Amino acid sequence: MSAILALGFLAHPAIAEEELPTPDVIACLKAIEPLDLRYRGWMQPQCLDYAAHICVTIDRGTGTCLSELVGSMRAFYAALSPLLPNTIEGSGFQARGYELALERVADTFENVPKCVELDGYEFTTCEYVHLGVATIDLFYRARLAEVSLP
Repeated sequence: MSAILALGFLAHPAIAEEELPTPDVIACLKAIEPLDLRYRGWMQPQCLDYAAHICVTIDRGTGTCLSELVGSMRAFYAALSPLLPNTIEGSGFQARGYELALERVADTFENVPKCVELDGYEFTTCEYVHLGVATIDLFYRARLAEVSLP
């Protein structure tokens, strides 16, 4: 099947040049959310990785596609964060870890501290990576708090 697709791209160069839509990382993460932890844990980074690969093809160094993905992660954070309680019930470590994680995620979304010294495409790439990790963590925190995803 992939050989047929490859031949199709070679036979019709216009198809290969066709504009690709921006991937939807949040939809990908939501789609795998109901899966067993073993599958979900493997697939979450794949959602981010494949979206980044698609964006590299689309962007060609501009960062526009990655910026759109960052925007979608920021919009998801803005919609989910008010729904998350400040604390959860549970064992000491899990409950305390939840609070610390929410603080860490908020700092990442507000300041992107690991990327402050970068600019341009490097900043956008760094921001995408760190917000992606924080977004995956938000899915976990929503599960712990038993909050439905927006």
